[in-house]
Amino acid sequence: MKKLFVAFAVLFLLLLAACGGGAGAPDIPLPEGAVPEAEINVYLDGAPLNEEALTYDKLIDGMSEIAVGDASYLGVSVADLAGQDVSGCAGAFLEASDGYVCWVDGTDLTLAAYAKEGDAYSFITLDDVNSFGLASAGGDLLCGVTNIYLVTTAPDFAVDIQVNGESKATLTLADFMKKTKVGENKVPTAMYDGSFKYNSGSSTYEGRFLGVDYETMLAKLDGLDGVDFEGEIKEVEYYGTPGNGEPGKNTEYSTRPGDEKAFDSVDFFCMYDGMTINPEIKDIPVGLAVFVNGTGSRWLTYSLSAINIVTE
Repeated sequence: MKKLFVAFAVLFLLLLAACGGGAGAPDIPLPEGAVPEAEINVYLDGAPLNEEALTYDKLIDGMSEIAVGDASYLGVSVADLAGQDVSGCAGAFLEASDGYVCWVDGTDLTLAAYAKEGDAYSFITLDDVNSFGLASAGGDLLCGVTNIYLVTTAPDFAVDIQVNGESKATLTLADFMKKTKVGENKVPTAMYDGSFKYNSGSSTYEGRFLGVDYETMLAKLDGLDGVDFEGEIKEVEYYGTPGNGEPGKNTEYSTRPGDEKAFDSVDFFCMYDGMTINPEIKDIPVGLAVFVNGTGSRWLTYSLSAINIVTE
């Protein structure tokens, strides 16, 4: 009888130990203070993966301590947030509450509510406000994250930058995502409202696009090693895949000064609404794209291969 009691006691202790360190019940007390109030949205190729935004109250019970590089966080993996296998994704665009957007490769990502410092947890803050952070293997912690845009098609591109037909530099995603010095200001690559027409103009897509305007792009290109604009710019030629799906130079942009569809009336983008492929127009990869915002697909060029600045 005594042996039976001991056996049951051991079994009880083992079960208690197994349950005591589970997710949502960290051994280290959480700090006192206001918990993050941000709502988290997760997308896969533009489609939302959650029926409604995720909040702290919905997430905390599923959090556990996760090591990312040399740091540790109380959080949950993005794969668990997605509720499905995301190993086939190329990476994700991350958007923070202050409008900052960055790209991270791969899907080894952790959404964290707390960072571990020594033997204690501390809040993750952005502008002195407690927030969620997104930690990626080998990357920095993005504080204030609100939107996670997973994509299966990598937004990789290497655009040949030419001046009067002569190659001067190559523009990559890393270059495009960096802040650009325009005068005395540094302009971020950010989300902006945009639209384009398709189906011969009978349909209109409206959404949020990630990129920069023409003036910012010129400043970005001018800042690349080897690029120097001499003389007046008479035209900018865009080579890629226009809305008709036939690669080459897009000849639809006007060269008339002040024309609303001129080469200098354009905006650039590398993603829109979490998509790096356009399902509305022949599933064309976005790559680096240029368009006259609000017009038809004739003035939209995807997967730019070259930009030629013509001067005199």
